[in-house]
Amino acid sequence: MSIIGVINASVEDTVYSEDNVKLQINKTDVGNGTLFVTKEYLAWKPENREEGVSIPWLKITLHAISSAPSRSIYMILDFALKWPGVFDANGQANGGNEAPEVEEDEGNGSDASLGSDLGGSELHLLPQNPNAVDHIYEAMNHCQRLHPDPNDSISDDEFMEAEEDMANIQNLHIDDEERFADAEEN
Repeated sequence: MSIIGVINASVEDTVYSEDNVKLQINKTDVGNGTLFVTKEYLAWKPENREEGVSIPWLKITLHAISSAPSRSIYMILDFALKWPGVFDANGQANGGNEAPEVEEDEGNGSDASLGSDLGGSELHLLPQNPNAVDHIYEAMNHCQRLHPDPNDSISDDEFMEAEEDMANIQNLHIDDEERFADAEEN
């Protein structure tokens, strides 16, 4: 799952780092800290603590650029993140110096909590510098490609069967000249 402890990101393994990045777990502010995108894991170390959180790449189910709550990196983990003294399983910050800020769901479905529906955690990385979002995303893509999901690959036999099926479909031709007769023209 995740590793809670001292972050020792080596210069050789660090692909990108950014200071002043706010972390939200399940829409709860955890605080500001430093983000490390390394070849083996993504790590975040809060400003006010010695230990941080490290998440191996195979445990990050999804990552994307989000515009809500502001331009940020959105992630879904394949497990519920628990960080004793910082974030509890009930979605509350429980050890930081800041009071937790919880965003209210307006009930319109636009802010659905996909991660918690799947049994995982949702994370937002909100850098103080909005231009850093693209750099973080590209670094994450690079590192994610270094760790492909072994469950997503197909065997050579499956690939060959799919290729044979495509060869049979390739010569399919529709001779119906009237197939678009009811389409409106502009």
